[in-house]
Amino acid sequence: MRFSLRSVSHCGCRVGTLSCTRAVNDGENKEVETPLCTLYTKKGSAPYLSVDMLKRIEKLPPIVNMHLSSLADYTEALNKFQHGVGQFTALQDFLVYISVHDTGIEIPSGYNTKAGTAVWNKAGKKLIEPQQFVKCQEAFRPTFYQALSDSDTDKNSGKKRAMKAVDRTLDFLDTILELHKKSERLRDVGVFGSVEGGFHEEARMRSARETAARNVDGFVIEGFYAQNEKNKQIDVEEIKDLCNKVFKILPEEKPRLMHAVWSPDQVVMALELGIDVFDSCYPWLVTERGGALVFSFQYHNNSENEREARSTDGFEISLKDKSMFEDFGAPVPGCSCYTCQNFTRSYIHHLLNTSELLAPVLLMIHNFHHYFEFFESLRSSLKTDQFLKLKTLILEQRPSQEPPKVTQLQAGWCDKMSVRSSPGTGFLVTQLSPRGATKWWGIILIRGEVPVNYTSEAPVNPENVTPRGPRGRLSGPCLTRRMRELNWQQRVCGITTPTNNISAADEDAFGFTRRGEGGDADDINSGEGTRKPVPPFSRISLSGCKMLCGNNLMALNGTRPPLSPF
Repeated sequence: MRFSLRSVSHCGCRVGTLSCTRAVNDGENKEVETPLCTLYTKKGSAPYLSVDMLKRIEKLPPIVNMHLSSLADYTEALNKFQHGVGQFTALQDFLVYISVHDTGIEIPSGYNTKAGTAVWNKAGKKLIEPQQFVKCQEAFRPTFYQALSDSDTDKNSGKKRAMKAVDRTLDFLDTILELHKKSERLRDVGVFGSVEGGFHEEARMRSARETAARNVDGFVIEGFYAQNEKNKQIDVEEIKDLCNKVFKILPEEKPRLMHAVWSPDQVVMALELGIDVFDSCYPWLVTERGGALVFSFQYHNNSENEREARSTDGFEISLKDKSMFEDFGAPVPGCSCYTCQNFTRSYIHHLLNTSELLAPVLLMIHNFHHYFEFFESLRSSLKTDQFLKLKTLILEQRPSQEPPKVTQLQAGWCDKMSVRSSPGTGFLVTQLSPRGATKWWGIILIRGEVPVNYTSEAPVNPENVTPRGPRGRLSGPCLTRRMRELNWQQRVCGITTPTNNISAADEDAFGFTRRGEGGDADDINSGEGTRKPVPPFSRISLSGCKMLCGNNLMALNGTRPPLSPF
């Protein structure tokens, strides 16, 4: 494997060519341009897509990314096959890169040891030692692979843990390189060493120096996020200064790869740091939540009129949203992918609501197509010295609302909050559990965007807890008064309670529609009575929510609401 660095722009972006020799197919040589992203797979296949459908997608990356964690159990079968995992999975036209972990899934923390690295699949934990790791690579016969590493660190890891991760990774690398050199099957296979060390500069610098001194073909920059945090991507702004110091140590003539840099704003910032290769897990994550990528990357047509014409706020839209019910336009007007040319938002919305298997197939086609076109635009902008225009365009499309701080939600009447954002809506939903309660009490709509599935413990002030209502839950008026006392400016937009705790007066005050009559709380809990418990999210209507806490709040349409009757 050989990397030729063609140019480095004034902003730090690198343009190069990666020359790879296949371990199979008679050592065929192939050149690919960087920067690029790899093709994300699950167990060797593109998620939801057959090989024939995959080949319909334009601008496919030349490198496919497979994961040791999902392939380790098939080593014996691949060893007998003898033609490599690429041909085994019908992806023989691609170069194959094997990484240790799948960064798109949650990986339990704390199981790596001196002996090896723990990988996880449906069968559970599997400890991979360096000797076994090399045997796996001999069976897989990839184009290049990431050496075994201990990347289970983040910004909360102490210096001792960071140093331990560096020591383990270097020990693994030395053993792997020694065995790799002796292997005839791995003669033309490249090895990428991992640069670890968490957020500790001393550990990072040592890892970079020692790894660069080994005979590796490239570098994987990782260890910046906790692997037990599902769908957690790297915040490039947070690691910028540390990476700049590390990259001064790494040789420029070798490629740099970084996983978990997904959204387009993070990608353009990572390019300025000097990263050459990324993964394409982001389209799969967006597909999993029923979204479609909509961000624009047509920097050469970036006029003021076109900026105003863009109707989306953020990088994706949710096709699960009720607003898509009668939207008969293409998911992304002007997109040339199979999905956008043949299907409407309304149809995909229907497929998602009925859990049809076709829904993720169509979304995966579009999201892959859109993301790969984005990387093509990145390479084009660097060649024509237009990268800053593209970067400006991408950053302008960031969601406009900043995530609310946890301190904004420190309330005496709750001891836990769970927050789930709805991409593209500009709102988030907060689930509150009152002190001592075992079930949720209510949910609040708050302006802003936060990471999906974000959970935080909020401080409790027992003197402010006033348990009322059935089974010790807080009542609507009590919560309303507490909200008014907290004076949440430009935050709270509406509130509802469980079905068995909503009175007619509450429903009228909160702007909700009553769902039946009769029966009290005990009747409902026992299955008697006529009012049925309704999932809380189905009771929320953004257009029907009334403002609760005075004229300091912003209305749903951005105008100032009238004085609250409370």
